[in-house]
Amino acid sequence: MDSLPFYFCQLLLLADSAATSLAITLWKHGYSSIVLIRIDRCRHLRRSIRTSASVDADICVGRCGHLRRSMRTSASVDADICVGRCGHLRRSMRTSASVDADICVGRCGHLRRSMRTSASVDADICVGRCGHLRRSMRTSASVDADICVGRCGHLRRSMRTSASVDADICVGRCGHLRRSTRMTNSAVTLFVTKQQ
Repeated sequence: MDSLPFYFCQLLLLADSAATSLAITLWKHGYSSIVLIRIDRCRHLRRSIRTSASVDADICVGRCGHLRRSMRTSASVDADICVGRCGHLRRSMRTSASVDADICVGRCGHLRRSMRTSASVDADICVGRCGHLRRSMRTSASVDADICVGRCGHLRRSMRTSASVDADICVGRCGHLRRSTRMTNSAVTLFVTKQQ
């Protein structure tokens, strides 16, 4: 055990004990990163990503299938997304004091939106009988987002922020989360699976 890396020993300790939080310091090529992971009773997954001081993301996916994400990219986007079993989508955005939008799509397929833009947002919304929502946004050349919510309640989003994050998220009724992230040597990603 003494020959194992420090962080690996800590992971074993997490798996064998009732600890709910873990702080790890990783060293790579002279740079250090601190990763904080918290696992609560419901075994939710929380992930914190910081890439080149442009993205601060927190993801929580529980057994109930909820997705909560908070993003701040170069002080231009403040977004909060919550998708529950009912398939509702709520999003609040403020980009460089030019956009204040609130979108709610429920089972009834209603769409509510309030927007103020100073020639900085290109948005396309289509809500049909099937209740789908499609939106494409480009704000000051920093965010490219595509959201599609259908009857199944799936959420798909593709984001590229200042060439530092490439993410694809899909959340369906089964509560699955799929994400692919590519970071230019600016963050350390750590996954921890606690066996039942």
